[in-house]
Amino acid sequence: MSIRLQLLERRALSGSSESNEKALYELCSLGTKDARIFAHIFPTLLRFLSKKRLPQVTKCSHAIPLLTSEIITVIHVLCTISTGMTLRDSGAGRNSIILGPSVREYWPTIYRWCHFLHNSFVESDLAIYGTCGEAALSALSCVSEVFALLLRIKIISLQEIKAIPGAGALMVRVHLCALADYLVSGFSGHIFDAFKFSNDWDTHWKTIYSQTAALIDPRLISLATKNLCRITLQRPLDYHSLANCFKFLAGVVSSSSSLNEHFLRSRSVYFTTHLIRQISKIISCPSFEREYATNGYYFLETWKWSMKYLYFALEHGGSESIVLALNSGLLQALWKVTKCNFPQQLHFSVMPQSFTDLIELISTASIYRSVQKPLERLFDKSPLIDIQKSGVSIWVEFRTLVKKRIKLRYRYEANGIMSCSNPECKSPPSCKVFRCSRCMIAFYCSRLCQKAHWIDKHRKDCDDHVNNWEDGHPRPAEERDMTLIQHIVLSELWSIRPALLQRQTDYRRSSSLPLPPILINFVDFTQLHQELGMKVLTPEEARRDYPGRLDTQLDSCIDELQEGVGIGPIVIVKLLHPGQARYISMTLKNPNFG
Repeated sequence: MSIRLQLLERRALSGSSESNEKALYELCSLGTKDARIFAHIFPTLLRFLSKKRLPQVTKCSHAIPLLTSEIITVIHVLCTISTGMTLRDSGAGRNSIILGPSVREYWPTIYRWCHFLHNSFVESDLAIYGTCGEAALSALSCVSEVFALLLRIKIISLQEIKAIPGAGALMVRVHLCALADYLVSGFSGHIFDAFKFSNDWDTHWKTIYSQTAALIDPRLISLATKNLCRITLQRPLDYHSLANCFKFLAGVVSSSSSLNEHFLRSRSVYFTTHLIRQISKIISCPSFEREYATNGYYFLETWKWSMKYLYFALEHGGSESIVLALNSGLLQALWKVTKCNFPQQLHFSVMPQSFTDLIELISTASIYRSVQKPLERLFDKSPLIDIQKSGVSIWVEFRTLVKKRIKLRYRYEANGIMSCSNPECKSPPSCKVFRCSRCMIAFYCSRLCQKAHWIDKHRKDCDDHVNNWEDGHPRPAEERDMTLIQHIVLSELWSIRPALLQRQTDYRRSSSLPLPPILINFVDFTQLHQELGMKVLTPEEARRDYPGRLDTQLDSCIDELQEGVGIGPIVIVKLLHPGQARYISMTLKNPNFG
């Protein structure tokens, strides 16, 4: 057999294209069946790729690149390399020792061919048609396999990837394209797994994802979302593809706000919520154990990663995305699972941390009027009307907080809070309002108020909102929401004022600060249990940690406190807001309900 292999290897590297092509196919066939044979022929396959010159891509009359026999041979060799290395993948350490030196030596060659295949076929098809043809799919599948394997078994180091300009960016583009096409979406999960080696890797890939996302063709995101819709609606559900798909989504949107926004605009929240509803029905029905026995691991992975992705999407999308999820049945689905009696060993799998995170995120968003409205409707009818009787702590806390804030909203709306965005408006608070049809953020009680505010201020703000939206930034909160939020925050902070003052006293004692230096409390309203996010800051620390527009607010609050107008203390509040968290500062005063 050894003599036969040596003969085939010589022919594979000979000058005659016909003989070396036939020998290569025979070597590839033998290598994919036996790990020892593959280890023997592996250097020969790499040398073949190194000696081979990049061919010219032939295109047909419709500008579609064609796979010539020469390119097909290269793809076959690359696929054999990824398959053969998988045969030996009993441990990353063993692969690195046996095959690592050859892979590292020929890494520039592997990258050169992967770059050629991706640019010549995949990127070309996407640029012209917004989708991948048959040739592009073959190239994408091959390149995805190679990159996924090299990253997963850790043969190629981060330094070696950085050494070739554009290598990391190519891997990210392949990753995105693999998601976009359902036929190869399974490879995305492997690539994403490989990006979690260390903090150094995380930082590197997050930077590349952000840079690549800024240049991504929106049609690619559209194609990916169509496939996301297709696999969430197909029956029976393909849990293997779904698990990889949502694992990928959760990874990239946590690394790139730009990609998160692209997917949000394609209504990924709706499709994901629909999937969560379907899975919750399966978990809550008697056939759950049968489904788990058939698709156990990927079933629970789909459940976990779909909730994880939805959490990142709602956190970035803010109140607008949360309202969409609520109206699509998210809360009923989560409640249905909570009431199920499943085996104890499955408890943490069926109700992972992302399950709790979603409930807490919605509860903290209840500070928005637009979120309170659907929650108020849902809590007053079956099945969520039974939450109080259930005794499930997180749900009872959730409902109690929402009901308290709804009551505060009614009190403030009845005692003078204005819904009209014109500060000079003289209409009563109870009057009906309409949105600005351009920005959808400002509200007016009449055309007269709208015209007056447009001339004085709103013209520029409206243009800025519209331009930011068109540039891909999330829509900010409604103006009437922000007005109500400041009143609710003031009321809730006033109720814990003694605790805030005690924290300042404790801080002075521990820091040996003289009296009476001004201190500032920080309260995190993005957490259900706010005490976990409380801390005390000096004005210098506050300006250092929260620069920007907050500086002006802080100066105003400090002046107000020193003049004796406010009662205090000064508090910086972190709020859930579309795009990124919003920070406001205020001097506490006794809320006056009239």
